[in-house]
Amino acid sequence: MRKKYPEKNVEHMQELSIDEKQKKLNIASYPSGMLSNNLAKFYNEHREENLHIDYKEGTTEQILDYISQGIVRIGVVEIAKQQLAPFRRIFAK
Repeated sequence: MRKKYPEKNVEHMQELSIDEKQKKLNIASYPSGMLSNNLAKFYNEHREENLHIDYKEGTTEQILDYISQGIVRIGVVEIAKQQLAPFRRIFAK
């Protein structure tokens, strides 16, 4: 069973990733219905603000590449416990 994250956490992540000058939200994640639904809800709530959302889906490696290249400001990944140590080594580079 997946752990459900409070909407406030998702909203906080969205607020952090908005570039105030351009009103742009750049985010990447593994394919996630929960995240895409929350992004759609957020967009609809802020439609009048002329907000542009750039949402990319990909593998963990692709998401880390997007972050390191500055393509997105937030990356959401899901890591299994047995993959955590290698992930930390890759992320530390």
